[in-house]
Amino acid sequence: MENASPAPERPPGPVYGDVWNPEERNWSMLVHLSALSSLLTSGLGGILGPLIVWLIFRGRSDMVNFHGKRALNFNISFLVYFIILFFAMIPFFVIGTIADIEQEIVDGFWQTLILLIVALLLMFVLGVVWLIWTIVAAVRASRGDTPGYILAIPFLR
Repeated sequence: MENASPAPERPPGPVYGDVWNPEERNWSMLVHLSALSSLLTSGLGGILGPLIVWLIFRGRSDMVNFHGKRALNFNISFLVYFIILFFAMIPFFVIGTIADIEQEIVDGFWQTLILLIVALLLMFVLGVVWLIWTIVAAVRASRGDTPGYILAIPFLR
């Protein structure tokens, strides 16, 4: 029995290392970089930027179509992760606040504050990871390679 592992995912077209059309590489890079508009729009630009570029250029280039789907999957996934983390910290904050009010103790306030700080630190780390992977994917697209996103839910295939 052979232990065959699946072939690595590659953009359609020339083999990595071959010369890609510079225009295709630039638009593929822009798909990823357009997600940085979320820094100005509280997260929605991370989806809208790549979506707009992908919708315009997906029919013109298989490479842009490939990178557009990967960028959208990644950014939608990270938006979901941020929303889950945000809603996960609400019960802790509410329970800690109620315990503080009902029992009139200072410990409830500090426990709530610590949980809030931990949640905010996790959101910050998640944001830094998102930023780094977005930039790395843009650089990889400019070279004609796959974006290499991990933790991306494959909404679009």
